[in-house]
Amino acid sequence: MVDYRTMGRKRIRLRLREYLKDRGLSVYKLVKLLPEMHPSTVYAIAAGRIESVRLSTLARVLEGLERLTGEPVDLCALLQVEEVEGAETGR
Repeated sequence: MVDYRTMGRKRIRLRLREYLKDRGLSVYKLVKLLPEMHPSTVYAIAAGRIESVRLSTLARVLEGLERLTGEPVDLCALLQVEEVEGAETGR
């Protein structure tokens, strides 16, 4: 999962690989539906090897997921908010 930003005591993670796995799909299948994106970008997002991502990139991933699943996909389905243990709130 991707740790995009830690704000206070919350962490937002992108759970693309889990989303695909829960539906019996692979990252490879998603890559094949996104020829406009470099495959390493999609694999990096799925593996959690990035620290930030453009909204336009997320929009493309969502479009690919919709083509792959045949149903609407909301960004919230890919996000997970977690508590960060021992984090300073900065306040």
